[in-house]
Amino acid sequence: MTVEMAIAFPLFLFGIATILLFGQMLFVDQEVQRGMVEAARKIAVEAYPEKTIFVAKSYWKKEVDLNEINHSCIKNGVKGVHFLGSYYDETSGEVILKSRYVLQNKIPFFSFLSYESGYEIHQKVFRGYRPDLEGENDNWVYVTDTQSVYHRTRNCSYLQLKIHQVINVSEYLSGKTLYRPCELCMKKGGNTKILYITEQGKKYHCSLQCSGLKRTVHRKKESEVVGLPLCSRCGKEGRENEGSGR
Repeated sequence: MTVEMAIAFPLFLFGIATILLFGQMLFVDQEVQRGMVEAARKIAVEAYPEKTIFVAKSYWKKEVDLNEINHSCIKNGVKGVHFLGSYYDETSGEVILKSRYVLQNKIPFFSFLSYESGYEIHQKVFRGYRPDLEGENDNWVYVTDTQSVYHRTRNCSYLQLKIHQVINVSEYLSGKTLYRPCELCMKKGGNTKILYITEQGKKYHCSLQCSGLKRTVHRKKESEVVGLPLCSRCGKEGRENEGSGR
């Protein structure tokens, strides 16, 4: 084996391991988030919100595929997912679930590739039907922390981020694409050998942990978001469904 091969082959394996880890992380992140959304909704309706810190994980475990989680790249599987920061905010009337866990590569010799991840989910508590306060025909909608628009469905493509890894970063860093640097992570001088973008986004990121790649979603009554415009994607999907008779 030549010197060049001796150097290139480990680098090739490292690249493959990085891509595999990235795919594993995206899958398990989505599964954790989906379970948290459902758990928060059920805690808000069925349980005592004041006990959120005590019941958060048990409700979450009912909503996810435990076998998938235990065999995923989450360090220590289900036991490695923690909800210690979860609580009930009496001021806003919201159940707030916070998860933290470590994603670790399971490929031999590359277990040092890992990073800490987590999500935060907000869910309004249901305290009983009051038509005099809420209106009989009020609907649930979804907003993010920025609250620039509201969404009719939690499955809106804007709320379901699809993250892609960019290896050839020169075109992005030189400004030859429509993507611009994220003001949250790029200014911190992170590693720019690999960048991350979303299908519908306008920024590129140097870290998967960047808050710009996360979505904190709040479920609210439509009457609570008066003045906010409807998300263009939700509106478009609604018109298409009406046109097709669905």
